[in-house]
Amino acid sequence: MSSNNNSLIFETIPTGFLQCNCTTIICPETSQAIVVDPGGDTDKIMSILKKHSAELKGIYLTHGHYDHVYGVADLVKQTGAKTYLHEKDNFLWEGLNMQCRAFGLPEVNLPDVDNWLNEGDTTVLGKGKIIHTPGHSPGSVSIVFEDEATIVVGDLIFKMGIGRTDLWGGDINDLIHSIHKKIFTYDKRFEIIAGHGENTTIGFEKINNPIASAMA
Repeated sequence: MSSNNNSLIFETIPTGFLQCNCTTIICPETSQAIVVDPGGDTDKIMSILKKHSAELKGIYLTHGHYDHVYGVADLVKQTGAKTYLHEKDNFLWEGLNMQCRAFGLPEVNLPDVDNWLNEGDTTVLGKGKIIHTPGHSPGSVSIVFEDEATIVVGDLIFKMGIGRTDLWGGDINDLIHSIHKKIFTYDKRFEIIAGHGENTTIGFEKINNPIASAMA
C-alpha cells in the first residue's frame, strides 16, 4: 500500500512466521524513514528502503509480541536505527525468548529499547502521533498520521475482527475502550493499517465489525 498524495509514502508487506504487516513510512522530502513492526524478512524491508534511497531513522513497535518484533535485531544491525516501544510492554520485549519457546520458534536476542513511547509523542519524521491503545497488550500503541488520514493500529482491530486478549497482559475491556474512545473518534475516511490482513477504514468497521460495533 502506498499513499495517494505527495507527502508520506506508506509501504506495507507481510513479514515473518505469522505474516505480521510491517509498514515502512518514508518522507520523500528528507529521504528519512521509519519502520513499524518488523516481524522478520528484513531483506524485503531493506529493499523498500533502498528503492526509495531512504535512511531508516526509527523502528517503532506497536506492541511487544514476538511476531511483531522478531526482525528488530537484524534491522538494527543493518541500519543502526533506534527502537521505540511503550514501557508497559517491556516485559514482553525482555521475555521474547519465553514467547518463542511457547510457540516453538527459534530464539533471538533483542537489543535494549532506545526510547519509551508516550501518549502524544511524534515520530522522528515529524509526523505520526503516538496514542496509547492498550487491550491486546498493556503497552499497545497506535500511530496516527492525520494529514494522510491513516492509522497504524497493530493488533488492536482488524478488518471484521479484533485482537486477541488471551495472551500476556491482554484485557478485553481495555481493548474495546481503546477502539471506541481512541480509534473511532477519528473521521470515518481514515484508513486502518492493521497488524495482520487487509487494510480497512474506520467507517467500514463502525458498521461492519461484528465485535467492535456490537460492544459500543
